[in-house]
Amino acid sequence: MAKDLTKRRKRILTVKQEAFAKHYAETRKPAESYRVAGYAPSSNPHEDARAAQNILRIPHVKERIDEFIARKDRQYDIRDGALLGEIATVAFSSAAHLVDAETGEPIPPNRLPPAVAAAIQEASFDGERWRYRFYDKLKALNLAAQIKGLVKDKQGGVTVTLNWDKEPKAIDITPGKDEG
Repeated sequence: MAKDLTKRRKRILTVKQEAFAKHYAETRKPAESYRVAGYAPSSNPHEDARAAQNILRIPHVKERIDEFIARKDRQYDIRDGALLGEIATVAFSSAAHLVDAETGEPIPPNRLPPAVAAAIQEASFDGERWRYRFYDKLKALNLAAQIKGLVKDKQGGVTVTLNWDKEPKAIDITPGKDEG
C-alpha cells in the first residue's frame, strides 16, 4: 500500500529552537528564553524581545512549546478547567455565601458548600460566632487574568487589557482592600 504523501512531515527544530521552546514552556518569558537558548543577545533588549516573538511565531516551535506544556500538565495531572476553576472559586468568592439567608447567621464550616469552603483560608469560632477569612481575592483575580491573557507582566510594571462592549467601567485594584 502506498504511503499517504499528503501527511505533513514533522519539522525538526534546531538545537536553539528546541532549547528556546523548552525554556519558554517553563517560564513564559520570551526574551529570557531567547538568551538561554544561545541566541546572540543584542545591546538593545527590545531587539531581543522582538526576535523572541518572531521565534514564537514559527509554527513548529509553537507546536513544540505546546508539547512541553502538555507533558508537564500530564506529569502533574493539571487540567486547564480544573486549575482555572479553583482560582475562580477564590476570585469570585463572596461573604454573602457564608450567611444563612433565613437566619442571617454565619454558616458553620461543616455546612458550607464545597465551592465556598475552598475559598476560606481560615475559620474560627469565638464561642459565639463563626469568623472566616478568605484567601487573597486580588491575587486570585490577577492570576486568572494572567491565565486568560488579560494581563501581561512587563519589566517595570503590568499592562492590563480589558474589553467592554459599552463604555469602560472603573475598577479599583488597590492592594490591601478587604471585602465587605
